Amino acid sequence: MFILSIFDILNMTLMLAYAALMPLDNICHIYYNSPLGLYIIMTNQGAKKRRMRGFRWLYPGMRLKRWGTLLVVSTLFVAVGAMGVFGDVFRGIHIRIDFLEQFVSHARKLKFIDILLVMLGVIGAIFAYRRGLYSVLSIFRPHSGQGEVMGELFRRARLRRGPQVVALGGGTGLPGLLKGLKEYTSNITAVVTVGDDGGSSGRLRRDFKMLPPGDIRNCLMALADTEPLMERLFQHRFHKRGDLKGHSFGNLFITAMTEVTGDFRTAIKESSKVLAIQGDVVPVTYQNMILKAKLADGRVVEGQSNIGQSGNIQHVFLKSSRVKASPEALSALRQSEAIILGPGSLFTSVLPDLLIPDVTRAINDTHAVKVYICNVMTQLGETDDFSAADHLEKLLENSDLKEINYVLVNDAEIPPRLLKKYAREGARPVAVDQRRLEKLGVRVIKGDFLSESDYARHDPYKLAKAIMRLILI
Repeated sequence: MFILSIFDILNMTLMLAYAALMPLDNICHIYYNSPLGLYIIMTNQGAKKRRMRGFRWLYPGMRLKRWGTLLVVSTLFVAVGAMGVFGDVFRGIHIRIDFLEQFVSHARKLKFIDILLVMLGVIGAIFAYRRGLYSVLSIFRPHSGQGEVMGELFRRARLRRGPQVVALGGGTGLPGLLKGLKEYTSNITAVVTVGDDGGSSGRLRRDFKMLPPGDIRNCLMALADTEPLMERLFQHRFHKRGDLKGHSFGNLFITAMTEVTGDFRTAIKESSKVLAIQGDVVPVTYQNMILKAKLADGRVVEGQSNIGQSGNIQHVFLKSSRVKASPEALSALRQSEAIILGPGSLFTSVLPDLLIPDVTRAINDTHAVKVYICNVMTQLGETDDFSAADHLEKLLENSDLKEINYVLVNDAEIPPRLLKKYAREGARPVAVDQRRLEKLGVRVIKGDFLSESDYARHDPYKLAKAIMRLILI
């Protein structure tokens, strides 16, 4: 008969916990001295410091020892009760707990004591696990209650199981979409155009010979899980006189991070960590990307800021045909379950990514659901008087895309006050010509995607909900 004392069981539990805290290759021998009930783990000499770091979880103030003890005791209750319930199955194995043996022998005559022990053990183990987990998580979120911490834990677990979504574009359209998508999945990759040459981004691009940080910054903030004050700080733009006038703090932060880390790629990764973003933000390329456009009158315009004001754009292309897509963008596209194009300026935000052959090739080769989100309003200088079908035709004409599966268009009525406001700017609602769209081989998804604000823009949460439905079809 194999006899274990309670001290043996406690020693075994502590040994396994100790071993679990150590790298496997540092465990050389495990000895068991039965009379003393001791387990001794001999480790490599060089692992002493790593072993001691494991015991820091047991330091005073961590609030883990009490819940660990309760978990051990609860496990013993379950073990003792299970041995009683399944005594015939485990015949020949006996656990002797000296100070409880007489009580248990009499109490078992009542028949329900074994089941009671199991129930108490399970309840105690669950309680200890929850409280212990909260003790660990509260270290990182010290001002949150138990319900909030546990809710955040389960929310993150749910988001990690979400679909792989890749969104391409830039400007203000892509960040808005990302805010909605992150409510459904954390497996998001924003592939951002880097052709901006105006404003703060353009100045930093010229002065520091770097990629423009503005659209990257907006996407980082859209996916950030940070305090409102941090968001306000990164989006703050200097308005007073001086060299900083017109610059945003976030752009300067990314510029400084680029100089500190040595390259733009590492700067984005480190900035993502600072902002605790849900997903990834990657530039479509790490090379200098200059956009050009041919107008209806034959003129050729260079630079994103100039193209957006030209009007009558017939064709857009890159100044260099040797621009290669970033490895991160290609990897995300190959693993994607859904690829989203738009919303945003058609010629200067959505199409630039698709002018890189590597990108369109990766999109064509994947079986992901491909969705184009058409703008709510036309844009003066780019899409004057364009219908939804005009948008899609130009998208396909200017790129090597083989197919788009769905087009999302807004059919909700825009308030008159907004129509008057946009009319003064030369913009009007995009007409939905469904038959022309269907002839282009796409399925038209109409709905109320309008945001309730002072702008005729998409509601990010309505868009994200519609996209998730398409992925699950």
